[in-house]
Amino acid sequence: MLKRLYKWAENNYRISCVYHKLRLTLEARKPATPVIVYQMGKVGSTAIVEGLHNSSRNTPIFHVHFLAKPRIDDAYYRLRKLRTKFNANTWCLYESEFVRRYVIGAKNPSKIKLITLFREPIARNISSFFYNIDKYVPAFNTFDIEDPISIKKLEKLYLNNFVEHEYAIQWFSDELEATFGINVFESKFNTQKGYVIIKDAHTEVLVIKLEKLKDCALNSIEEFLGIKDFTLHKANTSEEQPYNEFYKKFLKEAKLPVSYIDKMYSSQFMKHFYSTEEINQFREKWIST
Repeated sequence: MLKRLYKWAENNYRISCVYHKLRLTLEARKPATPVIVYQMGKVGSTAIVEGLHNSSRNTPIFHVHFLAKPRIDDAYYRLRKLRTKFNANTWCLYESEFVRRYVIGAKNPSKIKLITLFREPIARNISSFFYNIDKYVPAFNTFDIEDPISIKKLEKLYLNNFVEHEYAIQWFSDELEATFGINVFESKFNTQKGYVIIKDAHTEVLVIKLEKLKDCALNSIEEFLGIKDFTLHKANTSEEQPYNEFYKKFLKEAKLPVSYIDKMYSSQFMKHFYSTEEINQFREKWIST
């Protein structure tokens, strides 16, 4: 019955309202300390969320990309135009609103644990660009993978049409600090270890570097949540997406302007979370020759 309801919810806005309200209410009734997987998009968070659901049955687990009031308001505004059917923004908005109102804003809030991930921003941006390729390149279905200038065309469209170039490097300030008052840049980060745990009076945060996730997932989750049998699940990949061949070719061949690379890699975000050696390796990958 629940599977059938979920299928209906995928295609009907009104049913999705009922489904998500029921799902989130039942999740919040679980007895343990709530865990919120709260991170920027396209950083492999699904692998963490699915692993937690399988390893911690009594823990309320929520998954959100945004909790800051301006982002919720913006998502609600955009969703109002799409209320004839289910949209990817539907569950994102419901979950964000629910967590902000009933978990963070509870009358007697319990301690909250947050898990957040981040990723090298240019790679994250390109992943997001292709995931939303029909939005940024409406004529994408006319592109030919064998066309020798197709990647050059996509480079230009990526630089000019993509609207989230600074999203990743600003996320911790715009979201985590704005919502919880936690400034991750005040806590030392070991770039080789790949994670850090930050604590204040009411909130604990596990910050994980995606590039180190496979190496540190087991230790970091055990240290943070006490789960000894945690297993990462296969994350969402582009392999079955229609844009996959273009995406792989873009990653292999694309060269980006030095000014763009400098803007991304001179940010506080990069200097805090990545070593000079790592930054230089990223730079060599993208720089124009």
